[in-house]
Amino acid sequence: MPAGRRYARPEVAVALLTALMMVGAYYSKMPCFGTETLGSLPFHNLDARVFGSMCYSDIQALWDGRHLGQHLLPYVHGGLSNGNTLAPGTLEYPVLSGLLVYVLALPASTQLQFFQISALFLGLCGILTSVFLARMVGWRSLWFALAPSLVLYSFLNWDLSVVLVTVAAILCVRRGTREGVLSGRWLAGAAVLLGVGGSLKFYPLMFAAPVALYVLFDSGVGNGMRRGVARGWAGLRWRGAGLFLALAASVFVAINLPFVLIDFQGWLSAYAFQWSRPIDATTQSIWYWGLRPLTDADSALQPALGQVSTAATALGLGVALASGLFRVAKGRQYPWLEVSAAMLSAYLVLNKVHSPQYVLWLLPFLVLLRVRAGWVIAYLIADVLVGTGWYFMLTGGSDIRTGLGAQMLVLGVWGRPALLVGLCFAYFSAGPAWLRRRPAEPVPALAPEPAPLRV
Repeated sequence: MPAGRRYARPEVAVALLTALMMVGAYYSKMPCFGTETLGSLPFHNLDARVFGSMCYSDIQALWDGRHLGQHLLPYVHGGLSNGNTLAPGTLEYPVLSGLLVYVLALPASTQLQFFQISALFLGLCGILTSVFLARMVGWRSLWFALAPSLVLYSFLNWDLSVVLVTVAAILCVRRGTREGVLSGRWLAGAAVLLGVGGSLKFYPLMFAAPVALYVLFDSGVGNGMRRGVARGWAGLRWRGAGLFLALAASVFVAINLPFVLIDFQGWLSAYAFQWSRPIDATTQSIWYWGLRPLTDADSALQPALGQVSTAATALGLGVALASGLFRVAKGRQYPWLEVSAAMLSAYLVLNKVHSPQYVLWLLPFLVLLRVRAGWVIAYLIADVLVGTGWYFMLTGGSDIRTGLGAQMLVLGVWGRPALLVGLCFAYFSAGPAWLRRRPAEPVPALAPEPAPLRV
């Protein structure tokens, strides 16, 4: 059966199911807009509705909080004022996310209009993401389409845009490495998309490193490191790997450079804001819950803890990246997808912020890698405990001994990192879901010369 016909039904089905989840996500946010004065109330007056209905959305909150109705071009106007307060015309996101928010806000004059326009765009991003996943792994993409996280977080922030770009980049790498022949065009497309993704939420840019190592150690028969040692590394694809990294970095620089030149302080303010963000309850990270009371707002150790979390995150990313070399040393291909998932998991565990919507970043990897259902279900449960426990704690009290919400939140906050650590091992034993069987054991002889890079 032709591949297109084989995937037609999964693509249509998951697209429809994802669309239904997007509708559910939309209506789950409506209580925050009220019933009579839709979008007319300042968001800070809606606390009771927010906490009771679990309808909070950054999209709605930032309309007033970042003065989006003034339609100021971000990073050109604004900056930091009064310590760590963002002035009008500044957003706490990388350049492309800020421009996306600016464009989506242009036709809007109220919170509700802005939310509806954003929801329409993000809903399309979610549907396209599910279609791309279905193209790669068929019915397994239902794990994405039916995840409760879609209802909880699709319209919490604009993360579905970067999720779409990341999955599209993975699809390009998949297309560009079929049958042991590297396709320069597909890999170039992946590099461009990773550069674009890095300008939306930064994390996709780190995936350029494992893909470059995959190219370096040959995507053909295998034995890349063994061949390199035997021939003084001359048999490796240094040029191809370097070009991939250079292209991804060049796209990122090209997007950011105009704003750096026009208003360096305006551009830098987004990163300075995130760097200075305190580790508090809203970060929902192990750093806050594991180091109380050192993470209190008035703690003198707050800046040091931020630096420690950054160093730990960098170390975790390095360990994940290096872990793939053990497989190469055994004469196998560099596991770029598994390493990418492990890097993301390390980032989620060790970064000082673990926002609820970050699960949307992880979901595609739980789909694309043949991770057992138990892992996926357990993580989704832990994620729901965080997403719902947070609101229950705000309405029912934060006493861990008597508050159900606090108990749910703590279980989720510690359950997520524990599961992510376990998943880092599960990724490597699972392998990509598009492989119908496990990779063959390495052969003792040296592999032939790398297959030509097809342009």
